[in-house]
Amino acid sequence: MSEATRLKQSGNDKLKASDYKGAVNDYKEGIDFLEYEHSSEAKQLLNILRLNISQAFLKLNKYGDVIDHCTKVLKEENDCLKALYRRGLAYTKSQDFDRARVILNLFRMISMSC
Repeated sequence: MSEATRLKQSGNDKLKASDYKGAVNDYKEGIDFLEYEHSSEAKQLLNILRLNISQAFLKLNKYGDVIDHCTKVLKEENDCLKALYRRGLAYTKSQDFDRARVILNLFRMISMSC
Protein backbone atom coordinates (compact mmCIF):
# COMPACT_ATOMS: atom_id res chain seq x y z
CA MET A 1 0.00 0.00 0.00
CA SER A 2 2.86 2.40 0.69
CA GLU A 3 4.10 1.92 -2.89
CA ALA A 4 0.66 2.85 -4.23
CA THR A 5 0.65 5.95 -2.01
CA ARG A 6 4.10 6.91 -3.32
CA LEU A 7 2.88 6.45 -6.91
CA LYS A 8 -0.20 8.59 -6.19
CA GLN A 9 2.02 11.43 -4.95
CA SER A 10 4.36 11.07 -7.91
CA GLY A 11 1.38 11.15 -10.27
CA ASN A 12 0.01 14.23 -8.52
CA ASP A 13 3.35 16.01 -8.93
CA LYS A 14 3.42 15.14 -12.63
CA LEU A 15 -0.20 16.23 -13.10
CA LYS A 16 0.60 19.62 -11.53
CA ALA A 17 3.60 19.92 -13.88
CA SER A 18 1.34 19.18 -16.89
CA ASP A 19 3.10 15.83 -17.50
CA TYR A 20 -0.21 14.08 -18.09
CA LYS A 21 1.23 10.93 -19.69
CA GLY A 22 3.68 10.52 -16.82
CA ALA A 23 0.86 10.99 -14.33
CA VAL A 24 -1.23 8.35 -16.11
CA ASN A 25 1.69 5.90 -15.91
CA ASP A 26 2.13 6.44 -12.16
CA TYR A 27 -1.58 6.24 -11.40
CA LYS A 28 -1.95 3.10 -13.55
CA GLU A 29 0.90 1.42 -11.69
CA GLY A 30 -0.70 2.36 -8.37
CA ILE A 31 -4.05 0.99 -9.55
CA ASP A 32 -2.35 -2.26 -10.55
CA PHE A 33 -0.94 -2.59 -7.01
CA LEU A 34 -4.36 -2.19 -5.40
CA GLU A 35 -6.83 -3.72 -7.82
CA TYR A 36 -7.10 -7.03 -5.96
CA GLU A 37 -6.78 -5.68 -2.42
CA HIS A 38 -9.89 -5.92 -0.25
CA SER A 39 -9.23 -3.68 2.75
CA SER A 40 -11.32 -0.55 3.02
CA GLU A 41 -8.17 1.61 3.01
CA ALA A 42 -6.97 -0.01 -0.23
CA LYS A 43 -10.38 0.48 -1.85
CA GLN A 44 -10.42 4.13 -0.81
CA LEU A 45 -6.92 4.73 -2.25
CA LEU A 46 -7.90 2.81 -5.40
CA ASN A 47 -10.85 5.15 -5.95
CA ILE A 48 -8.63 8.19 -5.40
CA LEU A 49 -6.17 6.86 -8.00
CA ARG A 50 -9.03 6.25 -10.43
CA LEU A 51 -10.32 9.79 -9.96
CA ASN A 52 -6.83 11.18 -10.43
CA ILE A 53 -6.17 9.15 -13.57
CA SER A 54 -9.53 10.28 -14.94
CA GLN A 55 -8.40 13.91 -14.52
CA ALA A 56 -5.17 13.17 -16.40
CA PHE A 57 -7.14 11.42 -19.16
CA LEU A 58 -9.42 14.48 -19.43
CA LYS A 59 -6.35 16.61 -20.08
CA LEU A 60 -5.24 14.12 -22.77
CA ASN A 61 -8.73 14.13 -24.39
CA LYS A 62 -9.11 10.37 -23.77
CA TYR A 63 -12.76 10.48 -22.87
CA GLY A 64 -13.44 6.75 -23.07
CA ASP A 65 -10.79 6.17 -20.40
CA VAL A 66 -12.31 8.91 -18.23
CA ILE A 67 -15.73 7.26 -18.49
CA ASP A 68 -14.26 3.82 -17.71
CA HIS A 69 -12.42 4.90 -14.55
CA CYS A 70 -15.28 7.07 -13.28
CA THR A 71 -17.72 4.20 -13.82
CA LYS A 72 -15.51 1.97 -11.66
CA VAL A 73 -15.49 4.57 -8.90
CA LEU A 74 -19.27 4.94 -9.11
CA LYS A 75 -19.70 1.19 -8.67
CA GLU A 76 -18.08 1.59 -5.24
CA GLU A 77 -19.40 5.07 -4.38
CA ASN A 78 -22.58 5.75 -6.36
CA ASP A 79 -22.81 9.34 -5.12
CA CYS A 80 -19.22 10.43 -5.80
CA LEU A 81 -19.62 13.94 -7.18
CA LYS A 82 -16.16 14.11 -8.78
CA ALA A 83 -16.76 10.87 -10.67
CA LEU A 84 -20.21 11.97 -11.81
CA TYR A 85 -18.97 15.38 -12.94
CA ARG A 86 -15.96 14.02 -14.82
CA ARG A 87 -18.04 11.30 -16.43
CA GLY A 88 -20.63 13.85 -17.52
CA LEU A 89 -17.90 16.13 -18.84
CA ALA A 90 -16.34 13.26 -20.79
CA TYR A 91 -19.70 12.41 -22.36
CA THR A 92 -20.14 16.08 -23.28
CA LYS A 93 -16.66 16.35 -24.81
CA SER A 94 -17.29 13.17 -26.81
CA GLN A 95 -20.61 14.67 -27.97
CA ASP A 96 -22.79 12.02 -26.32
CA PHE A 97 -25.19 14.68 -25.10
CA ASP A 98 -28.02 12.36 -24.04
CA ARG A 99 -25.79 10.47 -21.59
CA ALA A 100 -24.14 13.70 -20.48
CA ARG A 101 -27.53 15.18 -19.64
CA VAL A 102 -28.52 12.17 -17.54
CA ILE A 103 -25.23 12.09 -15.63
CA LEU A 104 -25.07 15.85 -15.06
CA ASN A 105 -28.71 15.93 -13.89
CA LEU A 106 -27.84 13.20 -11.39
CA PHE A 107 -24.80 15.25 -10.34
CA ARG A 108 -27.03 18.29 -9.82
CA MET A 109 -29.60 16.35 -7.79
CA ILE A 110 -26.99 14.80 -5.50
CA SER A 111 -25.06 18.03 -5.04
CA MET A 112 -28.26 19.89 -4.12
CA SER A 113 -29.05 17.32 -1.43
CA CYS A 114 -25.67 17.72 0.30
